[in-house]
Amino acid sequence: VAKVTLAWPEVRGAGLVPVWARVLDALDRPVVGVRVGLEVGAVRAEGPSRGDGWFHALFPVDGSEVVRATAEGIRCAGILGPGDPGLSDPGGALLEAQETVHIRVGVVTGILLTVDPPVLRAGPGSYALVSVRLSDRTGKPVSGAQPVLEASAGRFGPASPRADGVWVAEWYPDGLANATRVEVAATVEDVRSSTRLEVAPRSLSPSLMPFVGVLSNFGAIHAAVVGLELDLRFRAGWAGDTLSFRATAGSYGWTDAVETGLGAPVSARSLLVPVVFSGVLRRDFGHFGGEAGIGIASGIQRVEERIGSRVVATGVDLLVGPAGLVSLSRRAAIGEVALTVRGTFLPGPSGDVGWSGNLGGVSADVGYRLLF
Repeated sequence: VAKVTLAWPEVRGAGLVPVWARVLDALDRPVVGVRVGLEVGAVRAEGPSRGDGWFHALFPVDGSEVVRATAEGIRCAGILGPGDPGLSDPGGALLEAQETVHIRVGVVTGILLTVDPPVLRAGPGSYALVSVRLSDRTGKPVSGAQPVLEASAGRFGPASPRADGVWVAEWYPDGLANATRVEVAATVEDVRSSTRLEVAPRSLSPSLMPFVGVLSNFGAIHAAVVGLELDLRFRAGWAGDTLSFRATAGSYGWTDAVETGLGAPVSARSLLVPVVFSGVLRRDFGHFGGEAGIGIASGIQRVEERIGSRVVATGVDLLVGPAGLVSLSRRAAIGEVALTVRGTFLPGPSGDVGWSGNLGGVSADVGYRLLF
């Protein structure tokens, strides 16, 4: 220790005044950790010198006071009082340099990153929308730069700019089977912003799909089919992304005619309403999903037997048989478009008019599945 200096701010009146003492060596370098004593009038404070060699304390001042500082036998003294303009600026920088900085409008200096929803219930077809707004130093949007998106888990779809300059991308929770906190980040040059997204797996996901298609048993039945499908999905990572319990109801009809050579033809008009209960395994691949399932079909067949246009008999039969399906779907808006091939085997009652073996068949249909 070679020198002790004093400093305090401008004293505007009576009250508490911070007084600073600085410890320096022979080369005017700050000395840290030296015990420093400060006295203002009859009040004394002690403590070690800290960063840049400074030690300070608050002292009450209501008139002119003598200030004394001591460190390892080196002393310094001064006088302060109300109206004193102060000595030095202990809170100021020790080294200052000034340089003119030219700001070029349009260079990205700010990134606003948002995720909607902030808590995502993961399930088939689920995704979060990530929005990135780039701005320059004036706060104006920048549209000439593309952000690089990163996530600690899951997968991003391609990012695309909107008319207002905001970049938007979809994030998919691929492979996340447990509750997870995902960090999402956007980077442009050396500017980076990040946020967090909570992923909570959905244990049960219902969906509803109307569909239309065509069906054939490669024999007497060629018909249009309409139906409705209710699906309850459970998570099943052991064999697919989900295991579904699915109930499907449809309807189609056909007519069998027999020429007897005795005048008016004999015909049988049939309406079949099959209900299929099946278990379905599903696997998702980004926008697409694949399904396969097996189950049991039960159908009610209503038959009207006619001679010419006159109904001569009616009957109802209950048919039961196996069923299966394969499906390919693609996410669209709030749901997905699904193309499904179904097969049912419903053996018709032999010996009756209208007998044609399998009254089920193979159908191809398209539908729009609403995901809840």
